[in-house]
Amino acid sequence: TTKEDRIVVYGNHNSIYVQSQRLCASKYSYITPIIAVDKVISLEYYSELQETNPRLIIIPEEYDINDSELSDMRQFLDQNNYYQVEAINGASVYMQNRILLGAWPVCYPPIKNPP
Repeated sequence: TTKEDRIVVYGNHNSIYVQSQRLCASKYSYITPIIAVDKVISLEYYSELQETNPRLIIIPEEYDINDSELSDMRQFLDQNNYYQVEAINGASVYMQNRILLGAWPVCYPPIKNPP
C-alpha cells in the first residue's frame, strides 16, 4: 500500500495502524464490541467503508470470518469484491478486486501485489 491508502483492521488492533503508518478507513478504528452493541454505529461504520474504499481489510487471527459475529463484514467483503490475498501470522488480509471495478488491467490469476 501507499501512505495515502486507507486500511481496516477488524477488532481492537490500533497498533497495526501505527506500525504500518496507514490511516483507518473509518473514524471507528476500535470496533468490537461497539458494533455488536449499537446497530446505528455498525451501519455508519460500513457506510464509511463503502465511501472510503479501504485498500486492505485485515481480519486478525482471533476472528473467524465465518463466525456469525462477522456476518456484516463477510457481507461487505463479498458485495465489494474483496478477496483474501495473504495470511500473515494467522491474520487474513483482503484486497478489493479492482479488476472488476475497471481500475486495473485484467490479469489471471489475480496478482498478489497489484499496483
